Amino acid sequence: MSRNDAEASMAKLFEAGSRYGHCEIYVREENAFNSKFLNLGKITLQTKGMLQGGENPATLIRHGAFEWQVPSEESTRAELLTIFDNNKKEKANDDAYQVLRQTAEIGVRSGLLHPTFDPRDVEEMPLRSSQTVVSDTSGVLAGPLDFVVRQFPVVRVKIPAIVHMEIVNMADRFHGIRKSLSSLKGKKGELLIARMRSQGGHRALLRLELQSDTEVERTFLLGDPLRSAFARDNDGDVAGLNLQRSVRAYADRLILESARHHQVQSGPNHMVRLLTGDKEFASMALAEGVSPLFFRMFNPSDFFGQTLTGQTFDPFSGHLLRTPLSIVLWELATAFGEVRLRNASNCVFEIHAFDQYRQWTTDHAIRDLLWCFFEPASKTGTQQSTTRAADSSESTTSVAVADTSVGGSKGETISAHPVYFQRFNCGRLIQLISALDDQQELSLPEVMDLLNAKSPVGANEYRRFLLGGDIIAVQDTAWMRTDRLTKLSTALKNERISEFRDALLVSPSFRKFSEIVGETAIGSPIDISPLKRGAKTYSVLGEITLMAAPVLPAGLFPTPNVPDAAEFAIIAKKRYNELNHGAELVSTGAWLELLVRGDGIHPEIARNRLDDASRRGFLQRSTEGSTTQARYSDHILHVVRVQAGIPYLKPIHLYRGDYLIEGKSSVSLRIAGSGT
Repeated sequence: MSRNDAEASMAKLFEAGSRYGHCEIYVREENAFNSKFLNLGKITLQTKGMLQGGENPATLIRHGAFEWQVPSEESTRAELLTIFDNNKKEKANDDAYQVLRQTAEIGVRSGLLHPTFDPRDVEEMPLRSSQTVVSDTSGVLAGPLDFVVRQFPVVRVKIPAIVHMEIVNMADRFHGIRKSLSSLKGKKGELLIARMRSQGGHRALLRLELQSDTEVERTFLLGDPLRSAFARDNDGDVAGLNLQRSVRAYADRLILESARHHQVQSGPNHMVRLLTGDKEFASMALAEGVSPLFFRMFNPSDFFGQTLTGQTFDPFSGHLLRTPLSIVLWELATAFGEVRLRNASNCVFEIHAFDQYRQWTTDHAIRDLLWCFFEPASKTGTQQSTTRAADSSESTTSVAVADTSVGGSKGETISAHPVYFQRFNCGRLIQLISALDDQQELSLPEVMDLLNAKSPVGANEYRRFLLGGDIIAVQDTAWMRTDRLTKLSTALKNERISEFRDALLVSPSFRKFSEIVGETAIGSPIDISPLKRGAKTYSVLGEITLMAAPVLPAGLFPTPNVPDAAEFAIIAKKRYNELNHGAELVSTGAWLELLVRGDGIHPEIARNRLDDASRRGFLQRSTEGSTTQARYSDHILHVVRVQAGIPYLKPIHLYRGDYLIEGKSSVSLRIAGSGT
């Protein structure tokens, strides 16, 4: 299940309580805790003064309108010692302290807390695009790297290869301890610490690569030093250096060499900063002429016993920052393995990360999916026998539909009560409309061949949709065009999308979909749940008719606004300024999606108006860069194009540069001019 889906499910938990009362939060590592859970306090939704317009719990969760009352350090430590059940008191206390500290670091990684930097470093913030931050492993694990990425997206980030290798080694240690379940006694603390470090570090790197706008660079591998650090060498001179006993310090040296290498390659005005919480490493960096970005390692007292909120202020601009509750729970589930929310009515919502019973795939990582399920109060305390799939789309509810019996008489129509939302391929629908207009009539085998259907059943959905608006007529097995189909085809071939949309409204299901879109306010995602199995089909129809556009992962948004060139120039410059953090270049995809969410302007309209406003002198545009970020490959918009007089459906990648300005691959946009 994705985080967006989880927010809707979590809302049920708060709705089941007394007017969004609090929910207790528990975590568990299956092997270290057995059947026990660790209490991490309670979550309370804030329904007053946090949002304007309504108190929908899903909205409150999404906008960070919650308070988390974290239990005291002493009570949590005592509970951990009971769970670990280790006879060696000193070892158990050390393990408990490490778990407490790493739990506090989750608050930094998720954005509930800010790291504490050296005062001199704070004076030089915010960081600029002319700076590069090279992070060591502590910067990744403790959360300051997430802070840098959130607050200064224009800064360049380098992750040395040795940092990846250290986190991989942590994961190997975790899996090694977990395999020796028979000898786990006395090692429960070690197991939990290894899991929190390795899985938290892996998630931080994945989030940096897949979910942030920051440009991440990789450093080259130094062959000989790595051989000396990680493999035994019988050479006398090398053995005399005693490198096998100082791998950690030598790994720090490799990170420092990566920073120095980048410093040499950069221009004289480009500053390289070494992000670290290790004071010895920071001192070594100063001695080598590399400026450290030093932060104080978090203590458990900074987190436990506090009341944290999902709505905080930006320390530099004063703007309100919102951290969705789902982000916090996703981090906790990754680190511990399992998170459980329970309300006063004993309803339970659980989130599970990957373990020996749940197989990991790349799709899970890219789409940020975890396993979730909601357990009503009547089932609390019983064992759930089946696990729900990570992708919520795998469990689709069936829909009651109108009578769709296949007759054969001319003029057959589908009952409009209730409205039946079909599921079909929109690209093939466009091909079918064009072919019927050209040939006037198609036999059922010809229709099946055109639709690539293996049986007549494969053409039924298209047939029902077109018959519902009298767009085609059916006699025996032949499909025949009508005047309405000709009107649709003419609009498509001339790329007159507004005419195509108006002509398509004769279909009852599309008309109902347009009503759903029209009732949705600009900036709010369209509720496509009533469409059930036809949600994907009608979402694409909404895109190609310019009624709506997708903004992942939030959903589909209405786009009714069609400003003229002068008005658009003002809006375009305003949204550009919001994204411009000093680098003068913004992502074309981010700019287009901001226009969708903030102003209800479809990317096709924005593309045309940008060109028009530029030609008329309302603004000046330019583009740079050509590196497409793979994590945005699923941000796709469907549009209609015409080639050789034949219309077809074309998927557009919003984060690729050839969409705004045809023939240019630049992915970054600059807008100048007053916009008036």
